[in-house]
Amino acid sequence: MTKADRVDRGDGRDALGRLMPGKSGNPEGCSVKQARARERVRNILADAAPDAAERLVELVRSENEKIALAASCEIVTRAIGKGTVGEDAPKDAPPRVFRIISPDGTETEIRAGGEDDDGEFLEVQPG
Repeated sequence: MTKADRVDRGDGRDALGRLMPGKSGNPEGCSVKQARARERVRNILADAAPDAAERLVELVRSENEKIALAASCEIVTRAIGKGTVGEDAPKDAPPRVFRIISPDGTETEIRAGGEDDDGEFLEVQPG
């Protein structure tokens, strides 16, 4: 059978089961090489995650309020997820309190939600 004799049987393959020219055996997925590279990146990031978490806790105490707020928001979002807004937000829910203890023993308390601020603001209090 020559290339000219090959006829698509309807699934992108010829009568012998070979892929027709221009068809992919994995049209929705990625190559094995890409999958292995992705796994290597995941492993590298997983190894770095504890250091990244410690750095976030350090940044909560930054003198720059924008940095402290961004770090606080990231910690709360990672801990409990993004809050609800509008009519879905429970008005009578108690505030969530998170106590963050850094490696040097310094404590920071983060309060989110509750009747007073409905989760729109974070209150960061050094412990």
